[in-house]
Amino acid sequence: MINEIISDLDKTISVIKTKDNSKSFSPVHLLKFEFTFFLSMDIVRYELLTSRCLSNITSDAISQLFVFQCFEFYYRDFPEIHKECSELFRALSNYNEQLKNHDLPGNIGVNDKGWINYFNKRISNLI
Repeated sequence: MINEIISDLDKTISVIKTKDNSKSFSPVHLLKFEFTFFLSMDIVRYELLTSRCLSNITSDAISQLFVFQCFEFYYRDFPEIHKECSELFRALSNYNEQLKNHDLPGNIGVNDKGWINYFNKRISNLI
């Protein structure tokens, strides 16, 4: 099952990387969002492959990415990518009970400081 999720994750990333960024309402902000998204997906991949589950903090991060930011950047301009992201999020939610039950604190948010703290915690734990 993990291998299928990793395959879906790779497929979603591939679709994102091959789109025409000029169709976005905000190409610069889109690139910033996608940098955060790709880095987060690398952390997701690592957690799934090593512990076969997602930590609460990573689940909180992907909730923010998929539920809010994917909607903002993909829903209107790239509906096929939004669909891919929605399917991947649904699959990933099975790897954290609190994410599945919508029971996470939502500490990361959209501010850079929340993301900096998330990446500092997760990357330092991975090394």
